[in-house]
Amino acid sequence: MRASVTSVKVPITIRPNSDAVQAVVMVKATKSGQEYFLLIDILIKIGVAIHVAINQEDLPKDTFSQVQLIASWDSYVESLEVKGRYNLAAILKIDIPKLKDESLIALEFPNSTNKIEVERQQTELLQFLRKSLNNFDIKLDITVNESMEKEFAYTAEEKFAKLKAKNPAIETLKKTFNLDL
Repeated sequence: MRASVTSVKVPITIRPNSDAVQAVVMVKATKSGQEYFLLIDILIKIGVAIHVAINQEDLPKDTFSQVQLIASWDSYVESLEVKGRYNLAAILKIDIPKLKDESLIALEFPNSTNKIEVERQQTELLQFLRKSLNNFDIKLDITVNESMEKEFAYTAEEKFAKLKAKNPAIETLKKTFNLDL
């Protein structure tokens, strides 16, 4: 079984009168439920390119359910609200994410503005979902359904009409008490 790395801390020291950088990397790894801490001391020559390659095939692709997806989604939306990012949180609440297959999440928005905003922020969203669901193969499928736009009521008249469609007795209530919109 391969160990999974969950966090990395890298304090860097620049050596005086030197063209090298020293870094101590602390890696917290988990293997078979056991946690290990590894300290790696690295001396990097300035100007030398360092390439780190992560093989996508080695990253976890745990299966998850629709219920787990909703729980992670709600957690992400809540974290946005805590950070004061209410607009994005409201957009993400428009539709319930649907699990299309093992790693494809379908979203549907009423207009392209919402779609564009989510696409701009999808890196952060995917990073959160991939980590919380332990599936690094997750992708988003975002579509626009303009008929959804009609479902939203904006004016008082539209809101009343929507309520009346759900419960026709509300018209009687309006007339009985001589209510205005």
